[in-house]
Amino acid sequence: MARSKSTQLTDGEQSIMEVLWKNEEATVREIADTLSKEKATAYTTVQTLCKILAEKGYANFRKEGKAFIYSPNIT
Repeated sequence: MARSKSTQLTDGEQSIMEVLWKNEEATVREIADTLSKEKATAYTTVQTLCKILAEKGYANFRKEGKAFIYSPNIT
């Protein structure tokens, strides 16, 4: 059974938002590299969480070439 979607930020989403607030915008690779300095973090995990943050309205994104660049939608 699937877990219900939360409108609150999870710990992983919170970590990504902190990177976005600090840098104002970042690619998935930049976020993954930043988070990996403290704890091993998979690129695909960050990619999935960024997509969820955009769906929840916490982040915006734009595409440049093949890269998705995320920015915070809330302060």
